[in-house]
Amino acid sequence: MTLWDISDPAAPRPLATHDIGPATDVAFTSNGHILAATVGDDRLTLWDITNPEETVQLDSPFAGYTGLVYSATFDPDGRILAINGSINGENGVSLWDLRGLNSPLDTPQDDAMKHACSITDGGLGRDEWDRYVPGLEFVDVCGT
Repeated sequence: MTLWDISDPAAPRPLATHDIGPATDVAFTSNGHILAATVGDDRLTLWDITNPEETVQLDSPFAGYTGLVYSATFDPDGRILAINGSINGENGVSLWDLRGLNSPLDTPQDDAMKHACSITDGGLGRDEWDRYVPGLEFVDVCGT
């Protein structure tokens, strides 16, 4: 993986190169300080690129994630990373809390649920549930 300075598009120059294999997808936090790189089908690495010429690979918070990784994206404030992938043959998205990146984190189910409920105005109503989650009994996951 190579980060490039393209401030002069006619003469791009490499800033940092890391031998992690070809990156198949990358995502940046909105402030440009953290880079998530999907490598192959099964690895996701995070990099502190605050100083692009001295990038540092961060400790992996993904110890509990096993499966394929197709892509990843950050929420607007860079605290939550959504990973699109496949675990045990089931496609889906998992949310990861990236606060405290210096140590591995567990899947933030409580924080992710609170976040999901806050951005959806209380979760899915009965009609939405029937439309998006057909065949499963309605559950008021946000307690509204």
